Amino acid sequence: QLRAELGDSQAEVQHLLSRPEAGIGSSKSARGAHTIGTEKQERGLGIGAEAEQVTSSSGTGDALIKSIREELLRPMPEIAASMLRKSLQLLSAEMYTGPMRALWELVQNADDCTFGQEEPCLRLVQKKDDYIWLQYNEVGFAEQDVKSICHVGASQKGKHQTGHKGVGFKATFLLSSRPHVLSPPFKFFFDEEAEDCNFPQVTPQLLTASSMLPQEVPDTGTAIYLPLKEGCPMLAPAIQPTDLLFLRRLRVLTLDGSGPRCNFIRNGGQEGVVEITAGWAQDDSIGDCTRRYRFLVARSDLEARWIAPRKERAEVSRGPAETVSIAIAFPLDFSAEGQPEAASIFATLPLSPLPGLRTPLNAPFELTTSREALQAGCEKNAVLRDALADLWLQAVLQAAQLAGEASASRAEEVPGPHASQPSPAAAPWASSRKR
Repeated sequence: QLRAELGDSQAEVQHLLSRPEAGIGSSKSARGAHTIGTEKQERGLGIGAEAEQVTSSSGTGDALIKSIREELLRPMPEIAASMLRKSLQLLSAEMYTGPMRALWELVQNADDCTFGQEEPCLRLVQKKDDYIWLQYNEVGFAEQDVKSICHVGASQKGKHQTGHKGVGFKATFLLSSRPHVLSPPFKFFFDEEAEDCNFPQVTPQLLTASSMLPQEVPDTGTAIYLPLKEGCPMLAPAIQPTDLLFLRRLRVLTLDGSGPRCNFIRNGGQEGVVEITAGWAQDDSIGDCTRRYRFLVARSDLEARWIAPRKERAEVSRGPAETVSIAIAFPLDFSAEGQPEAASIFATLPLSPLPGLRTPLNAPFELTTSREALQAGCEKNAVLRDALADLWLQAVLQAAQLAGEASASRAEEVPGPHASQPSPAAAPWASSRKR
């Protein structure tokens, strides 16, 4: 009987899963739109009646959402629907161990975006246990981005972007039952608790006139609004200035909550001296209290064929030549104050601190699906580990050599007992060389 039920719907299920432009399942929520307090209604920050008068751009956005829904309004046997729904639940929330990882997925999505001429920046607002609002000045969602977010495993990200499994946004359901995507002309949300919807995590729903929002929707760029589930902790304080070290595009991160606004600003390129400024203030300035973190970033490019598994190297070699980048950040501030007890391993974003490590390491490691740990027993990860060890040694030896040349130069210009001492910036390299 089970085989018969599944067999009758096999073609239909394959049709739904094979279309990158469609999600899985569809239906409007029976619960209606979420409103956020009388005060916010008085402020007029919702999508009011004027939004019902559709302009050409907003009409295009609404039409796409409706077309996705209409495409998916097809019956499906209960047994198939139940299995797929459970799979989506695993991908959306149960796959992750905590809410902080879900927030990192959203930061990663912002860093993977395409930006215009303005400096790439992300603003993160968390109002205690009420909501999280992320807003970033990317060029905005394209039609294909909407189709991908309403699907599973249909990510449009390329080789120069961090995520690639197409499940990152689903982590928002660990934080919120109703995540909203606001990227004009596209304004929609998902309702995890929709009772008459088979697959709510990928079924978009249009905002209505009664949909109230705690912040103004940007005219350009993208905002993600997450009404928080009960018991969600404050996440913004867990973000550290050094977390910006290896981001590809984002250069400014603003954290706004109940206390003073915090601004992290990254200056510098992908290698060489990088400075991250952390400032706290009550307004939009850099901050009344400022702290600077300086690093010397050593970077190396590796041919992709050498980090591929041995059995795949021949095939990779026949394709176009590609490289991957690894990097190490050597702290240039040597006071114990403010320095973590253990630096982190990064795969663009931080994974976990490694006891005894003092130099943050970054490489395109193969990670578990939840992106919370390295894949165990992975040959590629072992090759990257050895390459990082070589890069670390080369960087230290080069710095020690430069420090020695600088000391010799100063000895010729200013003879005296202090001439032979290495500069403060060179001292760590000298001690590392001895070790």
